Amino acid sequence: MGSILTTPDKEAVWPPTVTEALGRYGRTDKLLRDDLEVGGVIHKVARSGRRTPGG
Repeated sequence: MGSILTTPDKEAVWPPTVTEALGRYGRTDKLLRDDLEVGGVIHKVARSGRRTPGG
């Protein structure tokens, strides 16, 4: 999945919010910062509620 990314001020910029995941990620400028801190592993992500075979 990946890791949580935060700014030095502890503002989370990754993972995306549900709205960003379903639409447009609007914080690309922050995601490209050189000073982001890598946090823990992402353990849970939002689901749309739609079921797929086997899911």
